[in-house]
Amino acid sequence: MRHGPTQWNLEHRYNSRTDISLVLGESPNLAMHASVIKKFDVKRIISSPAKRAVETANFVREVQEFLPNRCNVWPELHEVDFGNFEGNTKIELKKSDLAPQYENWMNSDKTAAIPPSGESWDSVLSRINATFQRVQSLDENLILVSHGYFIRCLVSFAVGVRPSKGVRMISTENYGLFRLKFSAGSKPKLASPLIV
Repeated sequence: MRHGPTQWNLEHRYNSRTDISLVLGESPNLAMHASVIKKFDVKRIISSPAKRAVETANFVREVQEFLPNRCNVWPELHEVDFGNFEGNTKIELKKSDLAPQYENWMNSDKTAAIPPSGESWDSVLSRINATFQRVQSLDENLILVSHGYFIRCLVSFAVGVRPSKGVRMISTENYGLFRLKFSAGSKPKLASPLIV
């Protein structure tokens, strides 16, 4: 699940390490997901350490009374580190001195492409692998609360698409859900139907 909306989300700004809370007064649109979540006998909710993700996880936990009293925090669920792109919109980046690096990062076939002072796709894939190993070791239904680009990379991995391509092809709305199924010894599969 992607976290709820922040001011930077509403302004379409890249946000990774800047720790921003959810927009105050924003009414979370979780009602349509509540019945879906209940069907899966969720035993645990795990969140990125970012405020916006923890706040979302705690809200889900409160709405879904069957969840445990607190959420677990996994650092590997943090958003892709956008480095010097942080706080900018795509339009601002395309008009800035960072435009060549931004275009290279978004369009490169190489998983080693990296934003200035940011994180490479290779590093993100390493965190995704670590996440999948931890999830498989738990062997239970759970909710991961994370971030737009990280979730797009996670889904890209599940369907066998490069992260740099997947982040352009896959949409993740605030509070959006994706369902993944795990089988022992194999990579996760995107479950049908896809819930967004």
